[in-house]
Amino acid sequence: MTEQRPIVAAHNHYLLTVDDFLALRKSGAFAAYSKAELLDGELWGVPRRPSDEPQSDAVSPIKLNVQDFLLLDAAGTFESFAKAELIEGDTQHEQ
Repeated sequence: MTEQRPIVAAHNHYLLTVDDFLALRKSGAFAAYSKAELLDGELWGVPRRPSDEPQSDAVSPIKLNVQDFLLLDAAGTFESFAKAELIEGDTQHEQ
C-alpha cells in the first residue's frame, strides 16, 4: 500500500541587511505601507488604508514581489546562496 504524505521542505530564509532595506525603500517597494521596518533581518509593515477606514497600527510581514526580488538579485544579495527562488511571493533559498 502506498502512503501519501505531504512533502515538507526546510526553508532557509535570507535575512535582509540594512543596505537591502534601503535599496528596496528607494525603489518604492514599500509604497503600499504607511510604515516599513527591518526587524532582525525580516520586513514588517503597516499597510496603508483608505482614508474612509479607521487607522491601524497592525503590523504584518511584507512580501516582496518579483521586481523587488530581481532588484536584490541584481545587487548581488543572494550570491552566497547556491540557488534562490521566489515561491508564492516569499523568497526561498537552498544552500
